[in-house]
Amino acid sequence: MSAPLTGPDERYGRGLMEGVRLAIEHLGEAGVPKGGRLELRALDDGGDPQKALDNTRSLAQAGAIAVTAYHGTKSVEASLPVLEAHQLALVGAASSAESLREPPRRTLFHLRAGALEEMQAIVLHLDTLGLLRIGVISQDDGLGAAGSEQLAAELVRIGLRPVAASRIRKEDDAGVSTAVGSVCESRPQAVILAVSARLVHRTVKFARHAGCHAQFVVMSETGAALRAVTGEAARELAGLVVSQVVPHPKQLSHPLIAAYARDAARKPGAAPSYPAVEGYLYMRALGEAIRLCGANVSRECVLKTLETKPLALPGFKVNFEKGQRRGSAFVELTLLRADGGFRR
Repeated sequence: MSAPLTGPDERYGRGLMEGVRLAIEHLGEAGVPKGGRLELRALDDGGDPQKALDNTRSLAQAGAIAVTAYHGTKSVEASLPVLEAHQLALVGAASSAESLREPPRRTLFHLRAGALEEMQAIVLHLDTLGLLRIGVISQDDGLGAAGSEQLAAELVRIGLRPVAASRIRKEDDAGVSTAVGSVCESRPQAVILAVSARLVHRTVKFARHAGCHAQFVVMSETGAALRAVTGEAARELAGLVVSQVVPHPKQLSHPLIAAYARDAARKPGAAPSYPAVEGYLYMRALGEAIRLCGANVSRECVLKTLETKPLALPGFKVNFEKGQRRGSAFVELTLLRADGGFRR
């Protein structure tokens, strides 16, 4: 895997890695092909797409049979040429971008809902509450584009359109303030923030200072990283609505979380989190493909198995047949608490 194990998104990257490792330990006990051994090689890209590309090339050259748990739209996009050239399957990417889903890529298998499904859930929630004056603030990349485009499409479906939309062109205070002012002057009841976690606090803070007291909503790619927010920042963000693409880490009634908890109980210090559960799901899916390959594990077999056979996972039935690459449409909404945790 290549992920941000240092830098602004370190918490997300390390959570993914923790989940992948936990699943590997489970798979080792469940029976890897006779004589085989699963080994994780986790490389740090710091959130830099060029480093992600270099890491992917290094992993391919080192003989990896598959890769998993990449983070960030730009890092995945940068790595695609190497994945395709080596026919190396990427099973699970922590990105909601629709540009990675449509058109489907043969080597890219998604195990989280995309921006389409997330925005459908968000708009349904706001519509149910009667919050129909909706604005959007996005950042200038694939995540931002996916969020703003999907919001517009969902609102059209119910006969509405955004009351205002603005893009953060420069991620300094002036750029954020300009984008916030442009949207808040339209007095929205709710504002979708299609921005990274590092921009959320500044954006909300500027909005509150400007007297904009809308309901703020972020998507999962941003929300999972907000668990690291503490102190005054957490209190200022309390009440933020966050969409999630895996079940709550403490929802033991869900089979995936129950399986995660059983495996984590045997590993002191394994703390449940959304990124860890996500990484665990990714590796359980990849492990099932490896198991189905039997003694003939290879890149070709893993890729062929993923695209031709259904995968039985705890609480999920995944099927990538007929060329489609959307393995899950699971979305639920949570509230960020003042202590930085999430409430369903």
